[in-house]
Formats: sequence, structure tokens, C-alpha cells
Amino acid sequence: MNKRSVDTQKQIETALFQLMQVEKFDSISLTQIAKRAEVSRMSLYRNYKSKEDILKVIFQRLSGQFKLEMTANNLTCLPQLLQGYFNYFRKNPQVVAAITNAGVEGLVLKAQTEDLSACFEYFLKCGQQPSPYAVSYYSGAVFAVLILWNQQNYEKPVAEIVARLARIIGKELNEFKLIG
Repeated sequence: MNKRSVDTQKQIETALFQLMQVEKFDSISLTQIAKRAEVSRMSLYRNYKSKEDILKVIFQRLSGQFKLEMTANNLTCLPQLLQGYFNYFRKNPQVVAAITNAGVEGLVLKAQTEDLSACFEYFLKCGQQPSPYAVSYYSGAVFAVLILWNQQNYEKPVAEIVARLARIIGKELNEFKLIG
């Protein structure tokens, strides 16, 4: 892919992200996105089929950044993973604000649950995996705490949130060897 295409995609993704901070996702049009990105609608359609496609790419990019950070910092146990997760959002509060303002929590939770399932597969290569119900439960709990923490302006220290979640989730995960 050429540099111009990559730049156009980044402009489009940035435009949608900015619009999500001030408008509901359902009310954002592709025309608004193209105008904000300062690209033609034709350029937008050349790169994406829909605003949902743009959103998926944004989620994939955020997820990729987190995975790189997780790998670079050798985060291998539940408390470390949770610490990395909450630290990331503490440093990037605009991400949670955009998600909640745009009303895309369900889409984000779905993507996060898929990532968490992949994370368990990575760390638990040779053992029993948590059931899809358990993964959904853990993901939902962590995401709900993130949203509440954001609503309360990040008042609680990350360490306190991580300790509580790791204790609760860790009791069940102990058998899977993903706790520290």
C-alpha cells in the first residue's frame, strides 16, 4: 500500500474518532467523515465500505497497540495484563470518552471479548481454556469497571482496581495458570 493511501486511511480514522467524541455513532454520516478528514467520498469508499469498517480498523489498531505493549513489557499474568489494560486507558481517556459518547460499547465489548479469548489461547497453549461463557463474563466485568472508572473521572488508583479484579477473576482462573 502506498504512503498516500495510508495517510488517507489515517485521516479517515482520525476523523471518525473525533466525530465519535461529540456525536452518537448512528448519527455520524460518511459525508461528515469525509468532510472532517478532508478527503473525497470516493477516497473514503476506495478505502472503506462503511463507517463500521472504519470503526473495526480503529479497534484493531488500538488492540494491536495494546498487544505490542503487552509483549514488549512481557506481561504474562492476570494482574500484569489488567495493569497494562487500565494504564493504557488512563493514559488515553479520550478513547473511553469516544466509545461511551458514540454509544458503541457493545461493539467494543464484542471486539474486546474476541481479543481476550485470543489472549487466553496464547497464554494457555497447553491447557484447558476457559469456556466462551467465562471469557464473556471476564471481559464484561473488566469493561464495565473501565466504563465506571471513566465516569468517576479515574478516581480509584489503578492498583486498587487491578487488585480487586485479579482477586475475583483469579479465583476462577487459578486452575488455568494465568495468575501471578
